[in-house]
Amino acid sequence: AAPILSNEIDLSRSKTLIDIGGGAGTYSVFFCKASSNLNATILDLPGTLEITKELISGSNVRNRISLLEGDFNKEINGQYDAAFLSNIIHGEGEVENIALLKKIYNALNSGGKIIIQDFILDNDKTTPSFPALFSLNMLLFTENGRSYSFKEVEGWLEKVGFKDLARMNLNLPRSISI
Repeated sequence: AAPILSNEIDLSRSKTLIDIGGGAGTYSVFFCKASSNLNATILDLPGTLEITKELISGSNVRNRISLLEGDFNKEINGQYDAAFLSNIIHGEGEVENIALLKKIYNALNSGGKIIIQDFILDNDKTTPSFPALFSLNMLLFTENGRSYSFKEVEGWLEKVGFKDLARMNLNLPRSISI
């Protein structure tokens, strides 16, 4: 999905991006390739970033990607124009997600943008089928995780101060939503 997103999401006015829990760094690499003025910071745990460093070392945008050790559930340091949150919210409960979104909101510059990629349910919470089945898996194997509807996520975002919210209708694998 990274090549698709990097072409569909306009980051041309963003100079800095934080990729929260960015893992392998794939999205940061593609976002930087698509936006020549963008610098990305991947925030993740130290052990993960050791692997990230190896995975992105051969990229021609490596000099515009920095690695930041940390736990996004504790703090998010710095000020950014955009934040990318991929496949994170389904692993946490509503209270934890609102707290995380508040941290992200506080780490964004005025006019900043948040991009959330996850298995988002329709408002009836029964479709699309993959996010609905994935939610069952999260309910069984995490303390509070599940898939959430766009209406739920939108409510959290508004609660912490985000405005001008939209769901992008892209044809991504496994009914992933933005």
